[in-house]
Amino acid sequence: YIYAGQAATLQFNAKDEDKDDLTWIVYPGEGPVSSFACPEIVSQNSRNWSYSYLHTWSKAGMYKVVVDVTDCKGGTASQTFDVEVKDMMTINS
Repeated sequence: YIYAGQAATLQFNAKDEDKDDLTWIVYPGEGPVSSFACPEIVSQNSRNWSYSYLHTWSKAGMYKVVVDVTDCKGGTASQTFDVEVKDMMTINS
């Protein structure tokens, strides 16, 4: 789990058999969606096989995160997982 207001870096990896470059989109369950648009010309340079996504959830709760990756030629993969976000603890003195 993480705390509300705490930034979390999520890292993803994928490969393509044809060595196509990959394009990612992340739906964090709240807030802005992270994405790249498919380029007009899809190259085979094995780029973007790893992707890092930084997000800060603002409220406590369970969030369903969806990650999609595509080679922009019809090949796609998706992964869904839950992130538990807890309220930040405060200490009274």
